Amino acid sequence: MELERLRASALNGSTNALEELHALAEKNTITFPAVWPVIAKLIEPYGLSELKRRKACSTSEPRIQQILACLNLLSALLIHPDGLVKLHPPIPLDARVTLWKCLEPWVAFLAQATVNAKPTLLNHAGSAFVDAVILPLEAFFLAVAQHPDCLGTQAWDLERRIKFSAPLCVIWRRCMASDHLYRPYALSRALSRLFWVGIQSPHTLASIAFDVNNPTEGESAMLHHAERFGVNEEGECSWPSVHSFLQLLAVFETTYGSVWLERRAEQVRALTIMLRVFGSRRAKMVLNAGPSGRSLLAVHGIMEKIFVSLNLRSGGTVYEALKAEILVSLANLHYQTQSIRPAPGEEAECWRDVRSTAAETLKTIKPMLFWPSMRSLALTYIKAIEAGGVENKLEKTTEYWKEWQAFKKVADELKEGDGAIRQVFHSCSYHECPTPKPIPKPVKSCTGCHQAGYCSSECQRADWRKIHSKMCKRLIVNTNDKMYSKPDAVYLLRRAALDYHARKARLFP
Repeated sequence: MELERLRASALNGSTNALEELHALAEKNTITFPAVWPVIAKLIEPYGLSELKRRKACSTSEPRIQQILACLNLLSALLIHPDGLVKLHPPIPLDARVTLWKCLEPWVAFLAQATVNAKPTLLNHAGSAFVDAVILPLEAFFLAVAQHPDCLGTQAWDLERRIKFSAPLCVIWRRCMASDHLYRPYALSRALSRLFWVGIQSPHTLASIAFDVNNPTEGESAMLHHAERFGVNEEGECSWPSVHSFLQLLAVFETTYGSVWLERRAEQVRALTIMLRVFGSRRAKMVLNAGPSGRSLLAVHGIMEKIFVSLNLRSGGTVYEALKAEILVSLANLHYQTQSIRPAPGEEAECWRDVRSTAAETLKTIKPMLFWPSMRSLALTYIKAIEAGGVENKLEKTTEYWKEWQAFKKVADELKEGDGAIRQVFHSCSYHECPTPKPIPKPVKSCTGCHQAGYCSSECQRADWRKIHSKMCKRLIVNTNDKMYSKPDAVYLLRRAALDYHARKARLFP
């Protein structure tokens, strides 16, 4: 009797009745066939034309409230609150056909309304618009992606799936690219699962998730998200969402390879920042996840992408990785993983991959320490790691420890020869220098650009404030297609000159 009353009230337009049915579905008290006739009637597209004409998508609109309540109810009927799929009873074929035929225009309308919404409505996960519109859309989309009766039906073919998903991808791109908008992690997971598993075509997913006429928009959104990931909210993103994000990144890389290569240094910086969140000693995301194969697989996926880019030995990529604290991240991750005891099989393999990739990454960066711009950054973070105490906690018998000691030794040995190079200037570069000429004490060059010398720290600070800071920063900038920066090239010429004069003095005394 209670179920009959709720169904009758829902058909008469009661949103409260739909919410009560949703609560019963979450408790597994009712099944799909019991309420499908009510849902089928309510999701018919009557009233949609009027809403489109008025461009009305207020959550106070009764018709929109009905549709959103139906989406919530459908999600509860397809998936348990704990994420398990409800397989019995199966969804009849005629119900599947009606479901997609009726829901497509509503989902497209709600998605477009979200895209057109003011940014203030999407600022965070607690805003009324996000809670009322985006979360039901995400939950339903994820339920669809997980339920075999939805993925396996001929009623929802590739063309229909694309039509259904395209507007949602616009939401995903917009939110991923923003500093302040709500982050659609569930939508990332649903997109990845729906098209990676359901269609098994990366190119199809890329054509939907990314604008083919402007692929850099999609790449910028993902890289921006990677840089912003975990800022003041470590742990907000679940490991499945991280894994899905990496799958979408792989899809973009596969489909738009030329665009990907053009911005390799930016990608390394973004992914290294993301890796830094996982390596945070405060959050301990990897350690708290335990020997989870999914968490270790996600971390290794990021490390592998960084390693492949660094292995090209481009000055720009290595410089960006060092600047984003990759040395600190690797040390912290290695410390976290040494406390994990994975089970034999996939977990143990992922665990070994994370640790071996960390050691290989150090080995790849090491030859680039020859350049002073790289070496200066590396020495800064070597001191930070030593001062932070994490070095003393690392196991001394691992491959990573061996590479770490070799890395520090190379940095120190190369630094020893820098003293003579700093003495090549004979006059102060600060044009208002008060020291009488000739200058009686050694003039030391700027360690940033090696193209200016100063007789005192006072002259250097004064020149830095007036003009040198802009020139120095401009010269230090590395680019993707160069092995080293202009200051590095100057350093190389001066080292060669010193070696020449030393050999000449030795051979021809």
